[in-house]
Amino acid sequence: MQRNYLRGLLICLVPCLVAALFAVRTDKYRLGIDLAGGTILVYEVNVERTAIRKQTEQGGKEADPSAATKALTADEVRQLVNISDLAAQIKRRIDPTDIKNVTVRPSGDRRVEIILPLSGAASSGKEALNQEDIEEVKRLISQMGVLEFRIIANGTDDGEGLRAARDKIDADEKSGALKALAEAGLPPAAPADEFTVEIGDSKAKVKYVWTELAPEARAEMGLSNANELENKGLWAELKAARNRAVGVPTNDLATARRLIYSRECASRERLAIEALELERLRRENPGKSDEELEPL
Repeated sequence: MQRNYLRGLLICLVPCLVAALFAVRTDKYRLGIDLAGGTILVYEVNVERTAIRKQTEQGGKEADPSAATKALTADEVRQLVNISDLAAQIKRRIDPTDIKNVTVRPSGDRRVEIILPLSGAASSGKEALNQEDIEEVKRLISQMGVLEFRIIANGTDDGEGLRAARDKIDADEKSGALKALAEAGLPPAAPADEFTVEIGDSKAKVKYVWTELAPEARAEMGLSNANELENKGLWAELKAARNRAVGVPTNDLATARRLIYSRECASRERLAIEALELERLRRENPGKSDEELEPL
């Protein structure tokens, strides 16, 4: 009886000792986010708007603003977005060497889940994320995109296309189509026809699309929010020609270097983002008025 008792005691004691040994070796395992703490970010792709933008850029039929709210089938979503590839691209963007132990994985057919551990990730030579790192991850994700080169249409080479684009803007303004596109956050429709461009001995068939100016380009041209208070130069010129296409630097399309269309911001999504940003600026600058915060 005593021998059997000792044998049972050893059978229980040895596994307990082994488990205790691994329990104190915290560098050999990693705590989950529920124990270690951290942040889970979930991003969803607006596939309906993606479909409209692709349709517009490919020169198909004019975009229907109401299509932004129409549900797409699972097959249509997969044709527009490869969510697994997107997750892999985000991983390479925010943690290329895997030193911060960030997990990026698909969640359904249009969502990506990003797990950012605050602690417990420092095992095996990996670093733990702090709050500043998490904010940096958000910034990197917001700046993700595809590098794309486009030639700006000019009066010398694209005179016919510029005239057609301006006529299209005027027609859509009268019909109310521009207002609906603005509220949906979509660009104005470009001419659907192909145009022949001749440069030297070369000829090419081209189509035109409207492209939003990047913040850097707007600042360089004096069209950023900071220029609104001055109300002069190109800002004042475009403000006076809202909802019209204007040649720059001259409205004579034969010599214009580019065609610019300006409109008031009516996108519900963009206005909501701007409202949140204004609230943040108010909290960080309690002594300033909204007019003083606008250039920020």
